[in-house]
Amino acid sequence: MAKSLKSADRLPDATLVVNGHEVSCNVVRVQNSDQKRLSPDYRFDKTIWIDKTHMTFVKTIEHADAYLFLSSTTRIPMEEEIITVFTRAELNNSVHDELFTFIPPSDAKLIEDYPDPRNSFGGTHLTGDQVPSLKLKSADGKVVSIESFRGKPVLLDFWATWCGPCVEDMPQLAQLNAEANDKGLVLLLIDEDEDAPTATAFLSKKGYNWTDFHDGDGEIEKLVGEAGIPRTILIDANGKITYDASGMDEDKLRTEIAKLGPEYASLAPKPKQAPCMSSK
Repeated sequence: MAKSLKSADRLPDATLVVNGHEVSCNVVRVQNSDQKRLSPDYRFDKTIWIDKTHMTFVKTIEHADAYLFLSSTTRIPMEEEIITVFTRAELNNSVHDELFTFIPPSDAKLIEDYPDPRNSFGGTHLTGDQVPSLKLKSADGKVVSIESFRGKPVLLDFWATWCGPCVEDMPQLAQLNAEANDKGLVLLLIDEDEDAPTATAFLSKKGYNWTDFHDGDGEIEKLVGEAGIPRTILIDANGKITYDASGMDEDKLRTEIAKLGPEYASLAPKPKQAPCMSSK
């Protein structure tokens, strides 16, 4: 938790009663303004009681204001209060193996594969909309407007170094960029890391010389709406968003890129070969 914060407030110590025992606690308060990377659509005020002896959370109270996104233009404000109390388990007797035996319900179904959560993130999707007026800030502080790329198709990739799927999909992105770059497609990365140097250092270490912009104040995310990462947004030469999806689906992305013009036709996904069958 501390990695995402730049500051916090220390409140007076307090004593809480947990399971009938008094617990001496440090008390800390954090707010959305304490975050290294701001989230404009999520404001919170959180108080944390920490057991001085074990350095574990004993209690948290969080007040939050957020939005439920129904579409790119419709969002419902939400206000919530979450109180969490962490109790300490005490075992007075031996634990029997039966406690850990799982008996599935009669209507349960066994599945071979767990669905990929990247395909069901939900959130905002802007396919068919005109791209918002984005101001992109590079690591050296230079600000570039998305309108400055008008006349060329642009592929935006939203990612973060802490996002495993984002890092895992980068070789696919590199191959796609190698095939499309000389045809005019512009690849721009927008990282959601807490600190700007983190992403640039990672890309340099991996040998990717892509242009990366840091969304430190969350303003870009605010304009395009919240959605899971990795997220790819394809914008045609006229500024219209033709593809917006969370999770890397290379075939779908290549299909949309191939529609940008005849020069991109070669980027269409290759037909899948049928498995070789043999018989005597």
